[in-house]
Amino acid sequence: MEYLSVHYVSSEVWSVMRQVTKTTTEIALFLLPTFISIDFCVRYIKDGLNEVSSKAAIIENIAKGMVLALLLCHFEEINQVLDHITSALIDELGLNQAMQKYLEAQKANLETNQADGFWGSGNYIIQSILNKIKNLVLGFLQMFSRGVMHAIRGYLLVFSTQIGPLAIAMSALPGRYQKIAANWFSLHLSFFMWGFTMALIDLSIIQLNIKTVAGCDMLNLIGSVALVAMYLIVGTITGLYIGEMMGGMIFTTVTSFAIHQIVATGKQIYKLKKESFNKNG
Repeated sequence: MEYLSVHYVSSEVWSVMRQVTKTTTEIALFLLPTFISIDFCVRYIKDGLNEVSSKAAIIENIAKGMVLALLLCHFEEINQVLDHITSALIDELGLNQAMQKYLEAQKANLETNQADGFWGSGNYIIQSILNKIKNLVLGFLQMFSRGVMHAIRGYLLVFSTQIGPLAIAMSALPGRYQKIAANWFSLHLSFFMWGFTMALIDLSIIQLNIKTVAGCDMLNLIGSVALVAMYLIVGTITGLYIGEMMGGMIFTTVTSFAIHQIVATGKQIYKLKKESFNKNG
């Protein structure tokens, strides 16, 4: 399992992520029945050992266990879907081709000014110094910051993927533990969407079209520095359009709906069997 929307992560890291995720998924599936049983015991005792309440608790706990087990069994597929959605959004921007052309243009325009005899050497030195400053801003600060933030995003996603199964299993426990999976998914989704946010920043930098000192507008250069700074707060910027708890709301809504449907189906089957038993009796 590798993420198409993640860059600057080696194949060795992906291999380790696959192995660790497989192990944590197995551990989560092993612990899930125990956690479901603990949740049932707490609810059963809390409801005063009531027979009706205990039947409802059994059905709801079975439904909860089934939903969480399905999420764990299809954990890799869920992540692949999120990755493909992110990649599709980035591809819609046409960033990959635009970035390639931009880097080629930057390379072609590095140090383009040449000395024109003895009298032109002074002007060349000044232009060369200005080019060095520009290249520092556009080359080191921009590309280095971009590369570092892409790498940070990649390793955050790797770590988040590895602990995801454990977070899902822990949500089977009662009390505050039930929110662990929702909180994890909220961060996990945010890390995916970092890629789209950085793609938007990349596109803005490319559209500034800063090439040579002679054609370099100071406002564009300042704008480029500002966009570089935006890489450093990409998490905050992403939160502006997906919200800090959007992922948690999606996870809670989907799981609650699935559990509700299973419980409703179970109650209907129990009701039909009871009516059939009464008729035969």
